[in-house]
Amino acid sequence: MHAARPLSALVLFAGCLGAASCVTDNPAAYEGILGPTRAEASASGGTAGSDTGGTGALPTGGSSGAAGTTGGDGGMSEGGQGATGASGGSSGSGTGKNPPPHPDFSPPCYFAPTLAGEEILKGTPCTPDDIKLCYRSCGPNQTGWKSETCTAGVYAEGDCRFPDDQDYSCYRVPELPEMPDTVACKVTAPPAATDPCEAPSCTACNFDGFYADTAGDAKEGYCICRDADEMGVRRWTCASTTAWPCPISRGCF
Repeated sequence: MHAARPLSALVLFAGCLGAASCVTDNPAAYEGILGPTRAEASASGGTAGSDTGGTGALPTGGSSGAAGTTGGDGGMSEGGQGATGASGGSSGSGTGKNPPPHPDFSPPCYFAPTLAGEEILKGTPCTPDDIKLCYRSCGPNQTGWKSETCTAGVYAEGDCRFPDDQDYSCYRVPELPEMPDTVACKVTAPPAATDPCEAPSCTACNFDGFYADTAGDAKEGYCICRDADEMGVRRWTCASTTAWPCPISRGCF
């Protein structure tokens, strides 16, 4: 049985009900950090279109990265920094980059904005000449991908899905009646995505079931503490329960 939720968490959760960040995972984490520009994408072989009905073709190759490596080019996903490699279950150090393209989830949306110059995410207006389908990274350490499909003039968002070729053992969650150890996690309130942390690596943490996203809203989900970045600072990477790779992905059992 869950313990009674503290008033602070309930207040945060109430504020979430009317916030845009409750609809799509942490849109604040994307603001102002769009990936390569159209010119940069074109120089690497892509344009603003796609082979699914746009005005050109975006690159669709690439892999999920080598074991233990981080990041790719572009902006940031939920949690704000880089992704882990294809295997190894590492919490990742993060590079402030988008993850490499994955062949099962291509093209990534960060290759180009809409023809109007807007970042492609849930609710962004689209036209028949815009990219019809692309994928945004999601989940902790950008380990997952969610589809953005141009439907009835706006982009509709799919669920966060996780490639089958990665090891998600780092994201195992405690089984009931166990709960995240707030003492080990060193938290007295919902951990806030991208804030500094000191929890052991590969330890799923929250506070009474909640974490705070980058917009400051409370969500049910988990965080893990990344490896230290180039400045020696470890930071939380978080995701809601619907955008967390465990318990259904490889290595979660």
